[in-house]
Amino acid sequence: MKKKLTVLVLALITCFGCKDEKAKSSSANLTAASSITKQIKIPKSTALKMKGGFTKTKDTLASVGIVVPDYYSMTLNGLENILWMDGENGEDDLYDEIKLNFVQYLTTDSLSYPELNRFDKSIYIIFSRVKKGIELPKYFAVFSLNKVIEIAPEDFRKMKKNYEQNIKPIINNRVNNPTGGNTDFIRIARNELSDHYGKIKIYDTKIPDAGKKVKAINICFAEALNLKIEKDFKTSQALQLLDKKNYLENQLTVVFDVESTDSKILDNLSSYDMNTLSPPNR
Repeated sequence: MKKKLTVLVLALITCFGCKDEKAKSSSANLTAASSITKQIKIPKSTALKMKGGFTKTKDTLASVGIVVPDYYSMTLNGLENILWMDGENGEDDLYDEIKLNFVQYLTTDSLSYPELNRFDKSIYIIFSRVKKGIELPKYFAVFSLNKVIEIAPEDFRKMKKNYEQNIKPIINNRVNNPTGGNTDFIRIARNELSDHYGKIKIYDTKIPDAGKKVKAINICFAEALNLKIEKDFKTSQALQLLDKKNYLENQLTVVFDVESTDSKILDNLSSYDMNTLSPPNR
């Protein structure tokens, strides 16, 4: 894997911005990702409002003893572990989408994942992969951990049920979606996350200042806004594109930020949306 990543990074550095039509056929080919991506860089002020909006949900959950962090983080190596699967030969993609599943881990369930004990009762995120609309039955914890932990399918189902029973009913009143309620999971196209990884890796490779290297990618909890009332809506292409995703106002989502080793947010790599929220919105 390390050799493959090295080759990919070198290709990105030398060919960034390349629009080779042949490369578009493979979502694993990072040199092509920038030409087909649908990711949206949200204006910083709007991203801050979205993250700030989650405060009301945090307060509501805290009132019943459920403490939720502002974000979960992962290292570049953690992102690489999400993007590449063992057994891929570089030509045939084994999956095309990542799912970020909202779950609740409870120590009272007596599951064998001591690394997750510090997330007891909170909303946590377990990722899985999808190929042509079919979820692969393997589940992993990586966020705010120093390694990848595989979660047994039956344990994942238990954590998912905890979220559906203990958290989702509380946050459903944040959205006007009587049939589906609030968000169950987030889908992200692999090529879009690959493209974002490529930008981060190029930056981290080229920046000489050790204090400005990439420390972590933060997956920040946020809530969707009524973007049409934003003062810059009519002039901001990013806001208009985000509005076309038809998120429900106050719907649970995430925003991707990148933090440097001196604990500052790198604005040029942050405030990104690559999401499709489920259940379906309006």
